[in-house]
Amino acid sequence: MKALKNAIIAAIVTFVTFTILGPAGMNLLSSTFVMSTAVATAAVGTFVASGIGNMMSKGVDVGAGNFGTKMTIKGAANPRQLIYGECVVGGTLCYIDTKGTDNNRLQMVIAFAGHEVNDIVDVRVNGEALSTGTSTINSTTVYTATNANYTNTDNDNAWTSGRLIRYTKHLGTSDQAYDQYAANQIGNTWTSNHRLRGIAYIFIQFIFDTEKFSGGMPQITAKIQGKKVYDPRTTNTTFSKNPALCIRDYLTDTTNGLGALSTEINDSSGTVGTTSNYPTSTGGGFVTAANICDQDVNDSSGSAEDRYTMNGFFHTGGEPAAVIESMLSACAGKISYSNGKFNLFAGAAQTPTLTITDDDILSPVNIATQPDTSNLFNGVKGIYVDAQNKYQAADIPIHQNSTYLNADTPSGGATVNYEKYMELQFPYTQSESTAQRLARIGLKANRQTATVSMTVSLKFYQLQVGDWVKVTNSRMSWTNKYFEVMGMGFDAVGGGSGEEAQYLAVVLVLKETATDVFAFDTSNDYESSVAVETPTTTDPTTSTVSPPTGLDATAHNTQAIIHFIKVIWTPAVA
Repeated sequence: MKALKNAIIAAIVTFVTFTILGPAGMNLLSSTFVMSTAVATAAVGTFVASGIGNMMSKGVDVGAGNFGTKMTIKGAANPRQLIYGECVVGGTLCYIDTKGTDNNRLQMVIAFAGHEVNDIVDVRVNGEALSTGTSTINSTTVYTATNANYTNTDNDNAWTSGRLIRYTKHLGTSDQAYDQYAANQIGNTWTSNHRLRGIAYIFIQFIFDTEKFSGGMPQITAKIQGKKVYDPRTTNTTFSKNPALCIRDYLTDTTNGLGALSTEINDSSGTVGTTSNYPTSTGGGFVTAANICDQDVNDSSGSAEDRYTMNGFFHTGGEPAAVIESMLSACAGKISYSNGKFNLFAGAAQTPTLTITDDDILSPVNIATQPDTSNLFNGVKGIYVDAQNKYQAADIPIHQNSTYLNADTPSGGATVNYEKYMELQFPYTQSESTAQRLARIGLKANRQTATVSMTVSLKFYQLQVGDWVKVTNSRMSWTNKYFEVMGMGFDAVGGGSGEEAQYLAVVLVLKETATDVFAFDTSNDYESSVAVETPTTTDPTTSTVSPPTGLDATAHNTQAIIHFIKVIWTPAVA
């Protein structure tokens, strides 16, 4: 794990180019600065990853399972599943057998997470959450499903009151005891040695019933509150949906994460202020980022919700850099590794305190801007995970920015021919309102195109990657223009031709930004929700079909030997 962490850090600290990547690997902005060997090898920081709505294809793949149908699958070597926040997940089938007369009882062990979870909120069969009663059997709490769909009093093999499903659950603690009920029901193949410590799982049983389970093997999922995470603000380890705390946990997890030391995490608290439209912050500490994520904002209905939350799962088979980038999408965040520490900047405007003027610039400024509009977007589409619709993928309302569209449309052209939409995915976002805000950030960040490289005095060494700084430059007519520090390094300057340099200076790679990137008027900026066609029938797993009426059967002989029954009825209306 240490070697993996060091490899990631080494790959991102020494740099010659800096590229902002767009959705599915699309290169939205690529600016290359040729720097001296001294600068390249003495680089003091650059971004690890960015999640301002712009995810690499690998980052998209890591979280893609949150959008699809959740399923429990078999597999002897499946990667462990990590769960943060609250979501519905499938699991891995660890054990299956049948017992009872004529094998009337199916029983399975299903693992949902490779770590301790806060709670298994409910178990779902074919998409239907089980309502349960509890009892104690073999010193174990046993949950018995009371749903009408899984009750049949005519089944002689059913448990009391015709119940057809039972399960036990275990949260995956490090000292987890074995399931005595499961051991009793399974027999010799499941013993006190089968503790599954560090694995959250259930033992579930089904009574065979042709009426209730006519569709074959039942599909089992669960709603789970995932990992407990450490909060440096309180020093407590508790369940949280805060993206900053979840990212911090993954970085420091020695079993499934990067295994970073606590001394490698910047837990400082910067200033969190307020502008007219949206809160602002300074500093790259995880405490600051966590506070930003917890800020209350109004959703599209006017109700308060946390500014950013993270709810979803991924597997340990994912590339760590891609995992981090996918997690960052939940808070429009960026991570840097600078001066031996990981720093997190959650999506919020900053108030810079330093200004670079003409007197501070020690060499010609290298300016790169977007060469054409081919990589610029004037609208945005996106998908998120809709917790109100069985945790399936849903579209956010399409947003078209008329100012950007008019700027991209040549004189005399029809604007409809120049519409170009950025397509974003938010696998750990379950609120449409949050997804809309994140999508706007992605679009507006895409339009900030100017990137500069400049050599300045050591006064600006106090900056770190992710900080904002103001630039005043007479040649470019910039007055206190905001830029974000994307990379830093040293260079040797001074001395004449053929002479050795006299002193060190700081090389900054800056990208323009603006407070407007993160501004959102919650009273006026939300788009109308996407219209969803209401089905004419209910979920097939919970629906009932009315019987036909006017049923009549009569003998109907048409030949001497063959007999027929003529049946007529009035079809039921769905």
